[in-house]
Amino acid sequence: VPFFISLPVAALVSAALGWVLGLPALRLKGIYLAIATLAFNVIVEEVTARWEGLTGGNSGLHLKPIELFGVKLDGDAGFYYLCLALTVLSVLAMMNLLRSPTGRAFVAIRDSEISASCMGVNLATYKTLSFAISAALAGIGGALYAHKVSFISPEQFTLLQSIELVTIVILGGVGFIHGAVLGAAFVIVLPQLISIAKDYLPSNVAG
Repeated sequence: VPFFISLPVAALVSAALGWVLGLPALRLKGIYLAIATLAFNVIVEEVTARWEGLTGGNSGLHLKPIELFGVKLDGDAGFYYLCLALTVLSVLAMMNLLRSPTGRAFVAIRDSEISASCMGVNLATYKTLSFAISAALAGIGGALYAHKVSFISPEQFTLLQSIELVTIVILGGVGFIHGAVLGAAFVIVLPQLISIAKDYLPSNVAG
């Protein structure tokens, strides 16, 4: 399937799953909501491992390089600029969303569900919508990741992967759009900086 088709399909399918997941999670908060989403992660991992006709099971699937308008993005530079462009568009879209009535409803629910409900905000609708939007963004990221590594299998998407993503959000700052960017930069760049600095440290320290 061409990338310009598979990318929006990944976003739409992920959004639909996010909406479905959001329905039973409406009554959950805090740690219980986190546990429910992590449990869903385990379920998805099992389904993808056993649905061999679609996913290839544990043997996984090999993907071809992205091709846009007849140009193959099989190099690091081309893929980087594609990811950068989609990241900028996603961030701008989320910033505009937060300025809209829907975004203000999200903020009201985040600050106080009781107050938001008293002001006429439909908690069920906006909660499930937030699940769908976040899942759509995750679907876009997943589509890019799959083409980057050119091979995907259920073993790559474990509970530890989810914990790492949660760590990124917490370190960057929960409730802020730039938090995801800063958190990802910190978690990904820090090990590289440590590896580089290790070469310049005395052997007794580096060891």
